[in-house]
Amino acid sequence: MGCRLPGPKDFAPFVEYIPSASRSDAALASALAATTLEFVAPAHPDGYVAAALRLYGGGKRIFVLQVPEENLSLGREIQARVTAQCPDAKCSLEQDPAGATPKRPAAPAADRDAVFLLESHAERLSASLMDFVNLPISIVAPFTAHHFRRRPVYLITVPKSGTHMLFALLAAFNLAHGGEGREPLLAQHSYCISAGNSHTQAWEFYRLLRDRPQGGADHPMFVTPTLFLYRNPLDVLVSEAFYYQDPTKTSLAYYFASLGMEERLLQLIGDDPLVRSIRRRMRAYLPWLRLPNVIPLSFEELVGPQGGGSLEEQLKTIWSLQLKLHVPGSPAYYAAALFRRDSETFRKGAIHSHLEHFTEPCRAAFGALNQDFMHELGYDLGDACVPGYVPRCVDDFRHRPLVLRRPGMTAEKAAPAREQQRFAADKVYACRGYLAAGVGGVFCAQPASAPRPVDPRLAMAELRVHVAPTWDELIGKLAADPLAEEDAEPRVVPAMRTPDLFYRESSRPNLAEADVRGFNIVEFDGQFYCLDMQRGKVDVQLDDMSGVFVAPTADAARAYCESQDESLDRMRSLLRRMLGRPGT
Repeated sequence: MGCRLPGPKDFAPFVEYIPSASRSDAALASALAATTLEFVAPAHPDGYVAAALRLYGGGKRIFVLQVPEENLSLGREIQARVTAQCPDAKCSLEQDPAGATPKRPAAPAADRDAVFLLESHAERLSASLMDFVNLPISIVAPFTAHHFRRRPVYLITVPKSGTHMLFALLAAFNLAHGGEGREPLLAQHSYCISAGNSHTQAWEFYRLLRDRPQGGADHPMFVTPTLFLYRNPLDVLVSEAFYYQDPTKTSLAYYFASLGMEERLLQLIGDDPLVRSIRRRMRAYLPWLRLPNVIPLSFEELVGPQGGGSLEEQLKTIWSLQLKLHVPGSPAYYAAALFRRDSETFRKGAIHSHLEHFTEPCRAAFGALNQDFMHELGYDLGDACVPGYVPRCVDDFRHRPLVLRRPGMTAEKAAPAREQQRFAADKVYACRGYLAAGVGGVFCAQPASAPRPVDPRLAMAELRVHVAPTWDELIGKLAADPLAEEDAEPRVVPAMRTPDLFYRESSRPNLAEADVRGFNIVEFDGQFYCLDMQRGKVDVQLDDMSGVFVAPTADAARAYCESQDESLDRMRSLLRRMLGRPGT
């Protein structure tokens, strides 16, 4: 029957635990604990209706369908079915004009329990989901190319910032870890940029790109969702100081073996000849914040109550990740999987550990550094170290949209690159009762029941052929003119290739082999013509081929030519006389 997701009552003890939470904060945490995100098959009412019935069974009664113009008929069908099967529920329909920019809700809406998004375009759906970052409400949306099972993810983490906590979250998201991200990347996998671990500094990455064409501008990392985990550098220092005293974990333990805690901290703060200063180490990661495909996350917002953080902040961050990566489920479910004491590098896993271990000399040495690295991450040496503390940039990073396209490219210009990942060349796809393929630089679809192969230039009128300059536009045309309900998402037809479905023009005749026992073997349209050289110049496209032996393969044609005997020579002589050509 499946496991029961935690609800508000399950999280009540944790909500009460948050010392810094006001009543409104506790209410928000409770609402987030009951929030769910669900994905269903697009352009088909059954998934939406089933989701509505599940929500109805959980006490939800007010449903809103947000429908773009092209899916209006689908929205009306869902509305009618939900109203019929849930008699005391209110199911309203909000029509979104094509191309309209949605308004971000400022606060949770009391007039709805769940929202159904019927936007099937991946870019527009992602934008719509981001409107709910601050709105704890159950959402039902369609599968698109942005669903987490259809994309990989990269990981970058500052050392000692809670790396294993992030790994635990992604494992709960059902993402498999793929190690170093060697191309081609697999969907539903998380990858490190370089071998060994996720601690890739920005300068190191760009150095690796120098020998690639165009300086590595085509590296998949730039157009792949990338999570970047950081932590208060004050607490990073303390975690480093403990880690570097254990020779079973790192060779640096031999380097720091003669130093006590305060001395190790001072070395790690200052300009140590081996590990350099904490400022230089942290600044090596700061460029990641500038990349639009990077999702910054802080240890403080993820760690939750067990690490001195806030349940509200933890749930809000998980919810924002679900919306950006299109991960179904409840943030409460994933929060339960985060705090891991079984990691081999786990020591304490709490915020503000520097308060316990920083001496006055340590604080003075840290304060003498340029604080630019602290400010850029949203920290300050004078911050109030209270339970539930998060850096200042957290909310801005949560609301920052995820951009996965090359600089200077609009979503429309980026479409061919996405299509290359989504659609393979020379394959035929089934979609809404049609068979579709790329042919001659355009994309065509014809009814699956129609005869084939056909020339799409000549068959548009009689065979209901659709033609478009891009895959996305072709699929949009099929959605507007469906012949069947199945295959709303295109699927590969394994036994077919493009020539089985479409051709544009006949191929040119090709001389496969010359002078085989007096014959030239000419290949044309997949067949092999055995042309008697005594006939002179022959055009297999236009001339009468009566009496010419045609073979399915070059080997069969060659065998025919080599088998000819003297009787065939006499027939040739007779043919020459009939044609009035002299013999040789």
